[in-house]
Amino acid sequence: QRMDLQLRGRSGRQGDIGFSQFFVSFEDDLMIESGPKWAQAYFRKNRDKVNPEKPKALGQRRFQKLFQQTQEASDGKGESARSQTIEFDSSVQLQREYVYRERNALINGESGHFSPRQIIDTVISSFIAYLDGEVEKEELIFEVNRFIFDNMSYNLQGISKEMSLEEIKNYLFKIADEILREKHNLLGDSFGDFERTAALKAIDEAWIEEVDYLQQLRTVATARQTAQRNPVFEYHKEAYKSYNIMKKEIREQTFRNLLLSEVSFNENGDLQIYFI
Repeated sequence: QRMDLQLRGRSGRQGDIGFSQFFVSFEDDLMIESGPKWAQAYFRKNRDKVNPEKPKALGQRRFQKLFQQTQEASDGKGESARSQTIEFDSSVQLQREYVYRERNALINGESGHFSPRQIIDTVISSFIAYLDGEVEKEELIFEVNRFIFDNMSYNLQGISKEMSLEEIKNYLFKIADEILREKHNLLGDSFGDFERTAALKAIDEAWIEEVDYLQQLRTVATARQTAQRNPVFEYHKEAYKSYNIMKKEIREQTFRNLLLSEVSFNENGDLQIYFI
């Protein structure tokens, strides 16, 4: 209807004094797909009887009413779709604001939430809790060695079968402290830049994956509308879960970037960081 009004306004500005008539074809997808069954049956029955070079106007009241109702239904669907898009975008917008706020604070050295020590404590403590609750004793050494190799160091020294979880925890902290101490001694005043770069890379990679996932999630949530579900509610619920997973991924990737990366200075004295 908005487009019809625009066409009428445009013709008026071009000199039309109000005698122009606007016609809608019964073959229009809007009429066929959105119209009632009787209209679809009428179209199928009469489409081969009409001479395309001499189309006939359907002036009966029921056809005029059909067009008005179909157009109103189509406008309603369009408005609902636009409203739904805005509601979907709210989750992305909130997450984007959080990510960019933290990212900009890191770049400017103003982030009070970023603490390498806290990240190391959180990741190692979470791993110990995983060992305590889900890993059988005979698998313990394998899990610890794999954690070290995947996240901390390629120089495995091995652990004893007799070590308790508390001793394993202290052992992991010792490895992390030694690696960071070596890098701090090498980098000196540039160590802070290294820490921020490690966190920024983790944020950027996690955010790219999150945006891609939210796009796919929107498609899935919209499809659930046909299954008598509220697509916006389903989307926000899953988006919130994904948001928390993203924050966990940022912590774990920052942990890996801090410990597994290789750092050096080039001939010009510029810091070079190689992330694994």
